[in-house]
Amino acid sequence: MHRETLSRGFLFSHNLMGKSVIQLNCSRGIAAAGGKPSLAVFSRATDASLSSRCFHLSLQRNAQSFPRTIMAEAKAKSGETTSVEDQGTSASRQKPSQQQPKQFNISAKAILNTHDDEGSIPSMISATPIATDPDQSPYTVSSRTLLDSRIYSSRSVEELLNLSDEQELTLRHACMIISRLGSFSYIRKDAALSKGLQKDDRFLRIFNLIQRGNHSQFPHTLLHALTGLQKLGFQNSEEVSKLLEQELRWSMRRCPLRFLAKSVRILHENEDPETSTGSSQEDSAAVLPAAIKVLNRRWIEAITGSDFISLFQIIELFAEEIQVKIEDRAADVAHQFTPSEMVKLFIVLGNKKRRPTPLLRAIAYHYSKAEHKAMAKDLIDLIYALNELTFADPILMNRICTDLAEELSRVKTTTLISSLMISLGQMRYKNKEILFAVDDWIMKHLDRLRPFDYAAWLQAVAMLNHESENLQTFCKKAAQVLSQSIATSPTEWVNIVHSFVLLNHHTPEILASVLKPSFVESIEALGLKSIRHKLKLLNINFIASQTKDFKGSLLPQDKVTDWTTGLVMSGDEKLSKLAVDSLASFLTPTKYLEQNVQLDCGVYVDAVCYLDNKSTPVALESAKTKPSSVHKVAFVVEGYPLTCLGLKHPTGQALLNVRMLEAQNFLVVTVPYTEFGTNEKLIRRVQYLEQKLKTVSQKNEGALPANSR
Repeated sequence: MHRETLSRGFLFSHNLMGKSVIQLNCSRGIAAAGGKPSLAVFSRATDASLSSRCFHLSLQRNAQSFPRTIMAEAKAKSGETTSVEDQGTSASRQKPSQQQPKQFNISAKAILNTHDDEGSIPSMISATPIATDPDQSPYTVSSRTLLDSRIYSSRSVEELLNLSDEQELTLRHACMIISRLGSFSYIRKDAALSKGLQKDDRFLRIFNLIQRGNHSQFPHTLLHALTGLQKLGFQNSEEVSKLLEQELRWSMRRCPLRFLAKSVRILHENEDPETSTGSSQEDSAAVLPAAIKVLNRRWIEAITGSDFISLFQIIELFAEEIQVKIEDRAADVAHQFTPSEMVKLFIVLGNKKRRPTPLLRAIAYHYSKAEHKAMAKDLIDLIYALNELTFADPILMNRICTDLAEELSRVKTTTLISSLMISLGQMRYKNKEILFAVDDWIMKHLDRLRPFDYAAWLQAVAMLNHESENLQTFCKKAAQVLSQSIATSPTEWVNIVHSFVLLNHHTPEILASVLKPSFVESIEALGLKSIRHKLKLLNINFIASQTKDFKGSLLPQDKVTDWTTGLVMSGDEKLSKLAVDSLASFLTPTKYLEQNVQLDCGVYVDAVCYLDNKSTPVALESAKTKPSSVHKVAFVVEGYPLTCLGLKHPTGQALLNVRMLEAQNFLVVTVPYTEFGTNEKLIRRVQYLEQKLKTVSQKNEGALPANSR
């Protein structure tokens, strides 16, 4: 169904479904120019569409000025002089009063001549186009847009209520004001606020506007207002409940899909008995299944990124079969999404912890190809989402880090930097460009950093083994700022101390703080959640035992033995077994090779062999009787958890393991998973291990350790 209206020389064909808007050039009321109609079809409804209600209000204001303009033009062409009355009317239009909006005396022909080929609204028309989608901004900064900003920036109830006198106040603004009032009441827990509002004429004026309005196109704005009313204490209003049910039932079959999805999300959130009770909850419960049923039929209409973002926000409400179909459909049309929509979709999927791999790969591919540079905040949010999804696509991450390194200097808040470093550290993603950019930012804003920011950067650089000329300065400052008293939990303090150990910037006092019996008991009380932290305590305990000035207490030996036996294990059992089997090809396991060694420093050694001064293997029995005359060689497999992504470097934990083994007089042979392929033939794997063993033995030939265990 279409509605056609003539105003200011333009014939608009308004699609009530909000799908498209066709603008027809016309002259003097005829939908043609030169005998041929001129059509300009906009690709998006938000580009030039006008809401039906606001358009007709504009038409009513200009109903008298347009015929007079046409008549004046016709008389000018025919040589007739303008009458006194017309001159007076023209003068009044040229000198508008303060109460009347400015009217331009522009002919329809002039308007047609200024119309460009792209179908944009001529700049000489004073009226600003109103976007159909309230989530999209209009072409220009209009008074309505400024009113949006004033509503969102309001910090008091009085500021919001005073906006009721604004001439530009629309139905959407009224809903926004009610929603904000509800948020104020919910946050402040002010029960007297709702009683005062019921007697306030400004509030009643806003509420009456909502009751009289037509919400068929944007039901979610009404639901935001109804949520605000519920928070204000109006949840038992029968009139409000009926309005909710009636408007949504009428609009769910014809409103844009994303608005219906937003409405369903609001209804679903308000099912919480703490925020929705009484008759309102019952009506919402009756409407919600019907709305979901309609969505199950209409999801196929989704084609834009905004549609799929709204659907994925409520994806759990669909049947499993429909969920898979929505994911497949989104992957098929991902090339039509804008880069901003792709970022938002990643964030929504990250918040939902939903990982549809084909869809993620499709979005990553098209985003990497797009010629678009997002803002620093969007890029940091995107990295956070990828961390939540454990989806570190190499091409996508490289593109993000390259763009972010250029934008990072514009970041003003330390919160964004901390979020970035936490995400990169947890992902183990190492990119020198972004790390050095953050390093420069940190040193420039060192005086603004909070203890949380110090902890985030410290743990990230420790995990990623990032080295820079500023690292020592930062670690000294961090040691002064960070203390056990500011840590939110014992596990957080263990992570901080362990990071100092990884960077080799620890002090005896810091080590002693986590080895106290009372602190160790608090870690053990966490049960299964303490496994990783117990392993870190084993590392810290060994480093403390090797520190000269350490005067604190160490872990009891029986506790160390129990933790080592139960917790120290291989990080990649498949790769470990493959490496040991390859070693068995030239070192007999029972005679020369000791397998699966668990050390009390918290390190798992896949295999140990012994060599003499000539790099000849020594039997296990002989090596134990004469330990001072042999070299101990430890084969350590560095699997996926001990390797950084991006740059395939060992993590800080992998390097700490090597340091602790060397402190126990081991010659360390590391076997990274990036070099020791599981698909390689046996002969290639054996040759690789022989070469590694030969290289290590040659470096230490003739230099036997003084004490060997």
